[in-house]
Amino acid sequence: MISVDNIADKILEINNRSKSIISLVPSENILSPLARVPYLLDVQARYYLDDLRLFGERCFPSGIDVEEIENDILIPTLSTLSKAKYISIRPISGLNAMTIGISALTSPGDRVLSVPMNYGGHASTSYVIKCLGLKYTALEFCNVDTLDLEKLESCLKEFKPRLIYIDQSTFLVPLDPLPIREIVDRVSPGTMIFFDTSHTNGLILGESLPNPLDRGADIFGGSTHKTMPGPQKGFLATNQEKLFEKIQLEADHLVSHHHSASVLSLAITVDEFINCKGKEYCQQLVKNSKKLYENLQCEVFNVQHPVYNMNPCHQIWFQGRNISNSTIFTNLNKVGIKVNKVKTFPGNFGGGFRISVAEFTRLGAKNKDIEQLSSILKSAVISSSCFDVEDCSDKVKYLKRQVSKPKYCYDVPSDFYSRLELL
Repeated sequence: MISVDNIADKILEINNRSKSIISLVPSENILSPLARVPYLLDVQARYYLDDLRLFGERCFPSGIDVEEIENDILIPTLSTLSKAKYISIRPISGLNAMTIGISALTSPGDRVLSVPMNYGGHASTSYVIKCLGLKYTALEFCNVDTLDLEKLESCLKEFKPRLIYIDQSTFLVPLDPLPIREIVDRVSPGTMIFFDTSHTNGLILGESLPNPLDRGADIFGGSTHKTMPGPQKGFLATNQEKLFEKIQLEADHLVSHHHSASVLSLAITVDEFINCKGKEYCQQLVKNSKKLYENLQCEVFNVQHPVYNMNPCHQIWFQGRNISNSTIFTNLNKVGIKVNKVKTFPGNFGGGFRISVAEFTRLGAKNKDIEQLSSILKSAVISSSCFDVEDCSDKVKYLKRQVSKPKYCYDVPSDFYSRLELL
């Protein structure tokens, strides 16, 4: 039987190991010191169900303080960043936001168009659509990052779908909702557009990518922990009151308590985004992504290029030229670099690696750090017989020491943690 001491030692071991690890996984980011605090406190166990709206009276009194922060800080600031009149922060994840949104905007028997997995769609989308009693049709593409608009128009004319759900999980350049909107308005005005922006929420809120509502989407949102450096939660944003009412009604039944600690953590993250140079973080992320993308185009890497020669917004896909993906994955793990291995990418690129420097940028990485990271990656993508694990590991540890703490966030006073009275 595992003792309490064993568990505590294991937890500390995992945390200490992170000090010498660089994560390039696109679905990961790091919370600020202050945004981590709610998970340590009593509030993480307390329920807040928006009592007054749901029941007309207080039923869960522990949530009153959470309600104040949600209504007075989180929703107004997120509304400002998203340029949306109506915000739901009840989703507890990106997949939960997907389920709530699709369910709210459709009725059983309706047809939904979405991005197929072989062109970067989320692995669960078609499953969720079918589970909700809806008819699924895959959007068709001309190439890795270009929707076939002629086939879309034909599909809209034939089926008059209730919803187009744009769910890019693996992509280089995000789709633009505007051409889709123009076709919808012309041939199927009853069709709505839901843009799942889980991977790009930080870049959208930081104005490094266009706002989907300005480009014709009826609703956008998703997870809050990828390019947006928040907790593992979700949100949905719209300017249409009736859609918002449907979303809230659906969320009331698909989500119970929506995790008080995560609400507070997200409130801190959004406040820091506004007051601690969130736009600068996004601009630096774009610069860092471009620089790494350029640096990896060398003799040891095969890098996938966007079709229209645009720089990837944050994801980069690569393979080794003369080495197996398994060996690369093993080598990088040995030295403390975490990457996302993908069996098959959209198009004809085959398998390889999907990476992002979102977390690396959040830790303060600039051009010189990208240069060091590029050099380490090149050193690791060679045959095992020539691979100097110790030297490469030392370089990773040195680099991580240079970018060891989250930036673009509040500085926590030195005595802050000593003032916390943990149970």
